[in-house]
Parts: sequence; structure tokens; C-alpha cells
Amino acid sequence: MAEIRTKVDQMWPEPSRDVRVELDRVGGVSGRWVVAPGAGSAVVMHLHGGGFAHGSSVSHRELASRIGRVSGARVFVPDFALSPETAFPAALDDAVAVFHALAAESGPGEVFVSGDSAGGGLALSTTLRLIGEGRGVPGGVIVMSPWADLTLDSESFQKNAGLDPMGDPRAYVSLARGYLQGRDPRDPQASPCFADFAGFPPLLVQAGSSELIRDDAIRVADAARRAGVVVDLQIAPGMCHAFQLFGDLPESVHALDEVGQFVQRWYVCAKTGNP
Repeated sequence: MAEIRTKVDQMWPEPSRDVRVELDRVGGVSGRWVVAPGAGSAVVMHLHGGGFAHGSSVSHRELASRIGRVSGARVFVPDFALSPETAFPAALDDAVAVFHALAAESGPGEVFVSGDSAGGGLALSTTLRLIGEGRGVPGGVIVMSPWADLTLDSESFQKNAGLDPMGDPRAYVSLARGYLQGRDPRDPQASPCFADFAGFPPLLVQAGSSELIRDDAIRVADAARRAGVVVDLQIAPGMCHAFQLFGDLPESVHALDEVGQFVQRWYVCAKTGNP
């Protein structure tokens, strides 16, 4: 597993030289601050993808730098607990601890939670846990290709097999097993598709039309809308899983622009009280 994690970290580019990357420990969890020029006081906690088993604050520095550049926010990428060394809900516990520490500095409404792939599902689960705690929720949540149903029971998981170069059905099955380690895959904090989204903050959901877990994004958006949440669902035609990682794609540039506008809009709302 260590070799796989090293290869994953090395396969993604580094941020531009004008971006500051600093190791830190927030809420007892190590990670990296990624700060693009002109960053203001808004904060984004980005939860990296990697099937809960790999990915890190190294692999996702470049994506975090682009999130920061378009949003004007400082971005913290925590290295939450990974499977199979730890099991659900260890990663969730880490993400919640990081959020509380960030919120203690700026106020919860000025901290945004984002995530891609498994990190997108974790971003949803983190916010659901925060709602249950009643201690304040993020100003908004951004999920990119969220893995939100660990039962893997969706139409797109069957029909898009072979269409998504970033998706291997067998890998999803193995990663879910390694993360859950016997826990119920329908637990809403593991599979937020099954959650009640009452009280959820504004939500931006992005996915590619060709990805295996496209329907996870659609089901999350539908569930949130039924609960009265402000939701923006964006499905990019022909795009694969987590296409936002490929920064040279026009579709990725457009998706990140939407992320920046979302953060800026709801950050102003948190500061002024006006939507």
C-alpha cells in the first residue's frame, strides 16, 4: 500500500511556484495549507479523493491551488486516516476535528468544505455530522464526483462500466470493503445518499456524465433539494470521474470557475447575512 500511495502522490503535478504550500497540524490532524496569491480570509477545507485508501495533501496540492486561486480562499488539505489501517468512521472523525479547529479561528460560516471522489462523500458526511452536533455548519459545501453510496447500487455503476477511464468497478468494491470493514454500507454517515439533508448549507455538486458513480451526485442533489437545501447540480457532458483534477481541460477550468463563484457568493452571505 505504501508503494501505491507514493505513486499516487507522484502522478499529479505540483502547484505553480507562486503558490505557498506549508505543512501544519490542525485539530490534531496533519495536512498542508495551500495558499495562492491574493488569498483572503475565507477558508476551504478540501478532503482529497483516493477511495479512502490513498491520496493525500501532496497528491491534491495542485487542485487545492486552483480552488484557492478562483475562490480567493486559503485551502487546507488534511491527511485524514486512511484504510485499511483504519476503518470508518476514523476519516470522518478527523475531518470533523479539522473543521472545528478551523471554525474556531474564523467562525463556521466562513469555512467551506469541499472534496473530490471519496473526499466528496466525506465532505457530505462531515457536514451531516456537524448538523447533528449543532455546533455550526460550513458556509457551503462543494463536492466533485462524490462517492456517496458505498452499496454501489446505481444504474450508472452498471451502464457506465467501460466508459469511465478513471473507474474500475472491482476497485470500488475492494475500496468500499477496506473502508467499511464490516460496517453497514447503508449507514448515512458512510453513504450520505441515504441521509436526511435537513439543515444542510448551500451545496454545489459536480460530476461527469460518463462516470461510474454519476448517479451518486444526482441522488445527493435530489435528496438535498427535497430537504429544502439550495443546490446547484452540474453534470459535465462526456466527462470522466473527478475530471477537475485535470487542470488543462476546458471543462475543468469551467468547473473550477463555478467553484470560485460559489465560495465567493456564500462567503459574502456569511459576512453580511444577505444571500
